[in-house]
Amino acid sequence: MRQRPGTKTLIEVMKQQLPIPACPTIEAHQFLLCKGMQVRPDRDLMIIEVFNTGDDIGGIMCAIQGYQQPIIISLTDLLIKPDHPLRGRIEAYQKKRIKHLSRQGNQSYYEYTLRPEN
Repeated sequence: MRQRPGTKTLIEVMKQQLPIPACPTIEAHQFLLCKGMQVRPDRDLMIIEVFNTGDDIGGIMCAIQGYQQPIIISLTDLLIKPDHPLRGRIEAYQKKRIKHLSRQGNQSYYEYTLRPEN
C-alpha cells in the first residue's frame, strides 16, 4: 500500500506518542505466563519502542516495559486503551495484519479476533 505524500506512517506517529499504554490479548497473556512472566491480563503494559520487521516476518513489533527486561511482542497481540488517540489507527493496522496472516495460512490467526475493551 502506498503512502500519501505528507502522511506519517503508523510507526512514525506511534514513536511520537511513546510510551503507549496497552494490555495483552488473551493469547499474549497465556504466552507470557508460559514464559514464566507473572502478568495480569488487565495490567497496563507500556510500549516503549516500536519497529517494523516487515509484512512477511513479524509486522510492527513493540518493546514492552514492566519486567526485569523489555519484552518484544507483536502489535497484533496488544489491546490499546479506548481513550488513546491512536487506537483507531492501530486497530485498523491489526485487522489488516490479521487478515494478511490468515491468507498466508497462519493457523493461529484463523480464529483471532480483536475484542473491544470496556
